[in-house]
Amino acid sequence: MKADEAEDRRRIPEGLTYRPMTMDDLYDVLEIERLSFSLPWTPDMFIVEFGNDNSCRRVIVDDSDGSVLAYMIYWTVLDEAHLMSIAVHPDRRGQGLGALLIENLIAEGREAGITIFSLEVNVRNSVAIAMYERFGFRGFGLRKKYYEDTGDDALLMELKIS
Repeated sequence: MKADEAEDRRRIPEGLTYRPMTMDDLYDVLEIERLSFSLPWTPDMFIVEFGNDNSCRRVIVDDSDGSVLAYMIYWTVLDEAHLMSIAVHPDRRGQGLGALLIENLIAEGREAGITIFSLEVNVRNSVAIAMYERFGFRGFGLRKKYYEDTGDDALLMELKIS
């Protein structure tokens, strides 16, 4: 990695580690998932991601006890990355961990030659939408009744970089 690319990554606060997700993290990730979503991913859905060559799985871990505080999963295909899932433990929300994940998503994408980042977000999730917009993501469409449990629409968002 070039020095200027490394500087693109936000410095990880002391006491935290940003790293690839392992199977050992699954218990904590599933707990965050359960606390964050009314229709959470199943253990099998996460396990499938470990066998998917296009899947990148990342966690932020508390160094004091090894617990996972936040995670994201994104897929890369050619020059595109699609954010599949992202969540922060409810006790740690509002501390910038979601932004830290997105900053590293973009930095890793740049290193890999990604030029388009995309995601779906619940139209009611104004906090997440505002965060994505701070990073330059823009809405470009809706998926009607995307969320099976609530019937809510998903806002399609993307970020194009050169």
